Amino acid sequence: MGAIVTPRMLADLVLHKQGLFQYSKGKKILFCTGYETVQHRIIDDFIDHIVDSDISDIILADGYKASCEIRRIIQCR
Repeated sequence: MGAIVTPRMLADLVLHKQGLFQYSKGKKILFCTGYETVQHRIIDDFIDHIVDSDISDIILADGYKASCEIRRIIQCR
């Protein structure tokens, strides 16, 4: 409680075998919204921890629902 979530901590949660993709089958694509609200150096640090994993692509987008707009696509594999 009260801890600051670091890019490394978030990556560990995403990549954990019981994490975000625990029941997924096939290609793993991480879709993140809120790109416009986070400092890009923090996003780049997060990506550095994810890029060599079994996730194939990371999609970064601004907005949400009808106003969602893709800003960056990173191919990891």
